Amino acid sequence: MQITLTIPDQVYHRVEQSALQQEQSLEDFFNLLILQGLTSHIGTRHIWEWIAEQYQQRLKNEDKLTQTSLEILDNLAKCREEIANEIYPE
Repeated sequence: MQITLTIPDQVYHRVEQSALQQEQSLEDFFNLLILQGLTSHIGTRHIWEWIAEQYQQRLKNEDKLTQTSLEILDNLAKCREEIANEIYPE
């Protein structure tokens, strides 16, 4: 499939130089960059999904999964107060 893409000159020259260094055609190198970008994006997305699942499981285990926003804010205020009391005891 053929596409038309407009990129800044600086980016084009960097890609062109890298393609020459790796002895690849510009077209092949652009294809490689796109594939690597997609792989990286999918990998990063997968990692964030895994982190979210782990966090949800932690909240479930701590019976905090169904907390309201007010309960969360109240817990944060208590934590802040405890930390302040430890750092600046009266």
